Amino acid sequence: MAVLAIVGPATIDMYLSTFPIIAEDFQVPLPRVELTVSAFLFGLSFSQLVVGPITDRYGRKGPLLLGAVLYLAASLICAYAPSFNFLMLGRILQAFGAAYFMTISRAVIRDHYSTQEAANAMTVLMLLTGLAPVVAPIIGAFLAEFTGWRGLFLILAVYGLVSFVLVAFFFKESLAIDNRLPISPQSIVSNYIGLLFDRSFIGFAMAGGFSMGAMFAFISSSSTVLMETYGLGPQGFGGSFAVIAFGLMIGSQLCGFLLRRGAPAIRLYRLAAYWSVAILAIGVILSLAGTMNLIVFMSIMFAFTIGLGLINPTAPVLALNRQGHRLGMASALAGATLFIFGTLSSAIVSHWHTGTELPLLVTMLLFLCIALFFGRVVAKLH
Repeated sequence: MAVLAIVGPATIDMYLSTFPIIAEDFQVPLPRVELTVSAFLFGLSFSQLVVGPITDRYGRKGPLLLGAVLYLAASLICAYAPSFNFLMLGRILQAFGAAYFMTISRAVIRDHYSTQEAANAMTVLMLLTGLAPVVAPIIGAFLAEFTGWRGLFLILAVYGLVSFVLVAFFFKESLAIDNRLPISPQSIVSNYIGLLFDRSFIGFAMAGGFSMGAMFAFISSSSTVLMETYGLGPQGFGGSFAVIAFGLMIGSQLCGFLLRRGAPAIRLYRLAAYWSVAILAIGVILSLAGTMNLIVFMSIMFAFTIGLGLINPTAPVLALNRQGHRLGMASALAGATLFIFGTLSSAIVSHWHTGTELPLLVTMLLFLCIALFFGRVVAKLH
């Protein structure tokens, strides 16, 4: 599952250091290239809503194979895009393929485990997927020196091919035929409406969505802030991004350690949310005071990602708890909220460009405050 789940962060992070090159090749402003991240997140947002019912009806393995084919084809479109608009189209289609991997990987965990066990399994998955944002920018910056940005998308196409082979020969179906749901427009609408009115589900889904919105704000604008504001080159960007993303791995490890010792998932979520809000508030204050520099900025982001490493495994599991027969749809809708708010936050920071880190920090703080609000409201139900 980890090999499939890392497709999202790998697809987002691997080419970040090439943004200035892409902007030059297509003769577009650098902030506009950031919209290729928004396009990918937009595609993930809505494609997961389709994937959820499909996987609840037809199982896990068949849809995974379809997703691998879509991802492979879309990566080739990106690699050979003749214009910036074609690149944007390819990114949206790439997201449709990735949605199968990301939605089904969460559903498979809940197929096999109870809530607390699923949270533990999710921490392992987050640890492994946390390697992607650490390693992908470094690998991408290194390979781009030889292959260019188009070559990176060819590598992602190979990843899609390898995923297809792994699923075809090694993945065992986890959803029994007796547990599959009939698919019809009425049942899909009915189940999604039911989820929207499930306060526990929608509260934790929104909390997780706004938390990840803060992270995607950083991801989409990281090349602008680190390379344009602080003057780093591609290799320096890759190393700095990896150091910051390493906080995700630390947070995920800490989360797993605490869960195995009986710490309630809801308590871990709330503590991590408070921590992240406090860290970002300090960052905003320092930026307004004019005392921010590269080391301080990286320290703020590193501390934030540690908190996010505790939020990521807990919020989705709490949202999916007690969903039973509509687990695939619930996983899809929970995943969609992550990327809906990721699309929104990345679009905000790409348009609110001042040449400093302040718009990014303010956007992240706002999203984390909203996430904390939803977590507090829903916590009263548990």
